[in-house]
Amino acid sequence: MKLHYSWKEMPPIARIITIGSTLILLIAVGVFIGFGMLETKVSVTDRQIRISGFYGQTIQFEEINNISLIDKTLDQIGSFRRVNGFGGLGQTLLGNFQTGGERVRLFVKYKTPPIIYIECNDRMDVYVNFYDSGKTVALYEEIISAMSR
Repeated sequence: MKLHYSWKEMPPIARIITIGSTLILLIAVGVFIGFGMLETKVSVTDRQIRISGFYGQTIQFEEINNISLIDKTLDQIGSFRRVNGFGGLGQTLLGNFQTGGERVRLFVKYKTPPIIYIECNDRMDVYVNFYDSGKTVALYEEIISAMSR
């Protein structure tokens, strides 16, 4: 039995499986990249911040040590290395990163200031912003308002 075939010698079912597998892989990669580049959805209730999408999480207000609005781009804040996440296409950095030996979670458009920094007590700190800086400021004010109630 022959183990290596040229493309022309391959049985038709093997060609179909090869082409089908390649298409499925390319579509899956395209979908992942597309969803990764979408704007992060953040909602604030009277007790928590909920970040939806890839790497999404819920942060209870009692878990927050400090929250600040940093009027800088991410590269002006520091050096971030991806541990497990999405980055490098467009301006989106999404997922688990490391900075100065500390692991953090980013939901950031890295060339767009300002950035909301949420310092958490017993979990990874979070950085989040939007393409629209006005939307980032509005979210920060909404969080501060909800936390002071």
